[in-house]
Amino acid sequence: MRRDDYDDGRTVADMSAIPERRWRPAKRQAQAGAEGAPGEDRPWETQMTRQERLAAVFGAMGAALLIGLIYLAAFGIVIFLLLKVWGA
Repeated sequence: MRRDDYDDGRTVADMSAIPERRWRPAKRQAQAGAEGAPGEDRPWETQMTRQERLAAVFGAMGAALLIGLIYLAAFGIVIFLLLKVWGA
């Protein structure tokens, strides 16, 4: 019987030299307001108004729907051409 989750002891990437808080976010630092005001070095943490947030959400949804409609139209054209070629 073969087990896929067998651990053979090999090290793929040694993470022992990296401090834990570098690769795992620290919640305490974010709550305490560490080093500077939010938004200086992290522009994605700026506060948006309700109107700006709705504009961003509807913009993303509109872009996704547009891409979906393009795929749907391309699929319809392919189906139409296949039906014309094979004369169904």
